[in-house]
Amino acid sequence: MQNTATRMPSRLEWVGLAFLLILVIVFGGLVELRSAFLSRRMGDLTCYLRPAWGALAGENIYDLDDGNGWHYNYPPLYAILLIPLADPPPGHDTEALVPYPVSVAIVYALNMVCLALAVHLLASALQRHSTDPDFRDQPRYCRRWWALRVWPALICLAPIGHSAMRGQVNLQILLLFCAWMACLVGERRRLGGFFLAIAIAIKVIPIYLLVYPVWRRDGRTLAGCAIGLFAGLVVVPLLAFGPERTVDEYSRYGQVLFGPLLGIGTDKTRERELLGMDATDSMGIKHALHCWRYPDPYHRPPAYDAAEEWAHRVLGVLMTLAVLWPARRRAQSGPWPTVHQLGTLLLLMVIFSPISHVHYFTFCLPLVMSLLFRRWEHAGALRVGWPLVLALAWFVVATGLPSWPGLEVLKDMRVPLLGALPLWAFAVVDQWRTGSTPQSAPAAPPQRAAA
Repeated sequence: MQNTATRMPSRLEWVGLAFLLILVIVFGGLVELRSAFLSRRMGDLTCYLRPAWGALAGENIYDLDDGNGWHYNYPPLYAILLIPLADPPPGHDTEALVPYPVSVAIVYALNMVCLALAVHLLASALQRHSTDPDFRDQPRYCRRWWALRVWPALICLAPIGHSAMRGQVNLQILLLFCAWMACLVGERRRLGGFFLAIAIAIKVIPIYLLVYPVWRRDGRTLAGCAIGLFAGLVVVPLLAFGPERTVDEYSRYGQVLFGPLLGIGTDKTRERELLGMDATDSMGIKHALHCWRYPDPYHRPPAYDAAEEWAHRVLGVLMTLAVLWPARRRAQSGPWPTVHQLGTLLLLMVIFSPISHVHYFTFCLPLVMSLLFRRWEHAGALRVGWPLVLALAWFVVATGLPSWPGLEVLKDMRVPLLGALPLWAFAVVDQWRTGSTPQSAPAAPPQRAAA
């Protein structure tokens, strides 16, 4: 019986792939219109390009806003990297600077390239180190080759589209995460640690993921991460700003963001846009517990109480241990346990982040890919059991519908969070059922008989 998964795509399937490419181009036109040609700029791109101008012009990057009252809230590295696309405030000289509409197009194209590279890099690592010889040697561009790259992106399409529409950095971070995972699967742990470090140096919240190499006592990953953090957080800012200004930038960063987060500062500049209870539709566990406890938004207390704070911490510890504990058990070859664990930790990073937007669920893509790979690896057809089909369909609906006009109440109910939790459960059950330790080493190819 012929393996239908390794057949080349049919004419209709090729048409579908061509349609997806056209959709990417059309969506790019919509992003360009919405970001650059309306009466008011929409999206977050100016939040990155204006501090890039500040880095170039000697202004403090944390005091500049995008014209809509939003500020830059990342370490200096990303603003420095975007200096070639710097966007000045109104009234400043724009000569010799890239026009803003061109910058929008460049960043959108960069995001799409990062998405394509991310899915291809991780899918290729899974295939290369598969324990199934038929999977390892499957023809390039066959149906399963495409399915492992296209279906995870389609399932995560709503948060991916949201990220691209807003000019967010998530797709670039996703590439770093997938590179990290591919390196661990291929036993290149120092390089993997470096990729993880750059993600931390850009977005901060991936620092949670260090729990994985610490738990595994993986010194090589931690060494690579230390090198990357030193380069991204110290060397690059020193080269761009000099010692005195670097200290000033970090001092202001701590004052406006980490002081209020830790309850040791009085600066309120980020309260309305980021740190306040009602500042964002955060999909994190702590926000969800508070909103479910007080469903009426007009009579909801403006602060968390001790029970919610402790429930958030205890759930975080227990759910993290549920993911990591199988690593203490017997070994199993193959790449999927490693990617399962890392993808599940990515999801926990999202839902336990102090601020968690809907577009953060873009980071569920590696977990979705690993779940599909687990079921397709030794199969001759692209079939998935109906429980996982229902969970993936629910994730698509839960992350997509809240963005539709008139359905914003679903965000207040934290429906996207409810859509992601079944994926966490499937991955944890997979790991505990096998009782395995994720192994990065590829499966040994079968030995040929001596002639």
